[in-house]
Parts: sequence; structure tokens; C-alpha cells
Amino acid sequence: MDRAQRLLQEAPTTGADLPPLRAAAGTVTFNDVTFGYTPGTTVLDGVSFQLRAGESTALVRHDVSRGGAPDNVGVGRERTSSPESTSSDD
Repeated sequence: MDRAQRLLQEAPTTGADLPPLRAAAGTVTFNDVTFGYTPGTTVLDGVSFQLRAGESTALVRHDVSRGGAPDNVGVGRERTSSPESTSSDD
């Protein structure tokens, strides 16, 4: 609790003294990824997708109770430079 109080009393930093961020380029590719938080429980099974510079990507599990298919994970992307345009799912 003392540490939390000390942190709350510190002046916030803005990063104004840091150089500006540069736009990134390139892609990160995930091929046939299988993942789980606990042994024996698979969250992702054989998922493949690319993360591209300038896009926000989210993995969303479809809820069966809301009409999604069981264990169906969708990948959605949105370009950060044009928030109103989205690309199709892979």
C-alpha cells in the first residue's frame, strides 16, 4: 500500500523530451499457431494470420450463444490511418 501511495504522488511524465515515433513497416506472420492458457485446454488451434504495419488486429472468439460457431476465432483488421475502412477476415 505504501508503494501505491508513493506512485500516486509522483508527477506524471509526458514523454515530451523523447523523439517522435516513426511509422513502422513490415509484417509479422503467425502460421498454424496452437495456444492454450492451461495444459489440455486449447484456445487457438491451427490459426494463421498476418499483422501488418498501420493496422490494428484483434482475435475475437465467436460466442455460440450469440450465433457464432463453436470454437470459431475470427481475425479482424482495421487500418489506423483510415478508421472507417476495414479489411475482410482471413
